[in-house]
Amino acid sequence: ERVVGVVVGYIFLSFAAIWFGGYFIGVLCGAVLVGGELAILRSLAARRLATFMADLPVFLDKVVQLVKIGKSLRQALERANDASPLVIKAYLAPALRRIANGAPVDEALRGLAARLDIIEFHMLVLTLEANLVYGGKLASCIGFLVQILRDKQRIDRELRASTSEGRATAWLTGLLPLAVAAFEWVRSPEFAAYFFTTSQGHVMLTIALGLEGLGVLLLNRMLKVSY
Repeated sequence: ERVVGVVVGYIFLSFAAIWFGGYFIGVLCGAVLVGGELAILRSLAARRLATFMADLPVFLDKVVQLVKIGKSLRQALERANDASPLVIKAYLAPALRRIANGAPVDEALRGLAARLDIIEFHMLVLTLEANLVYGGKLASCIGFLVQILRDKQRIDRELRASTSEGRATAWLTGLLPLAVAAFEWVRSPEFAAYFFTTSQGHVMLTIALGLEGLGVLLLNRMLKVSY
């Protein structure tokens, strides 16, 4: 129902823009709305995944404690999941469902790692598979992985703090053209109307928006640190 409502809303706004501003404005508004919605969805998904990764060391700590007191890995995963936040339960639900239906633990987690495709979860699966093949203390192996994950989170926080000035500059650089355009629209509506009512203005507006989008992508790529 939400998807249908969003689609109907986009169609209505696009037709309204076409009615009041012409075909070009309608298409432009539709593209901006769809692009903005996709960007919001990607941002929400990335934030949810980041929350999951932040809670993962705590979840694995619970697994380690349960394994140390004699629980099997399957029992430890299920009990640790019961006491975990909702985001952990949501991500682990498919794997735990497969385990409950008889699938091996490593196989179920491998499928989840392939779906999530994040390096930290691949490391967890490799740790479990290596322990199953070569033996050793499972609690110690997972505990070592937890320490690695916490060190990575600490480095991520330090990097985010060290690049805060650059991110603020990027936001200012990206929003400044839009602020200038809004100011010109208020100060001189006749001048701004040129970009919406003439074919030359349409071309110039398309180029300006394209350059603005390219600048945002480049700034995002420059500030994104991966290791």
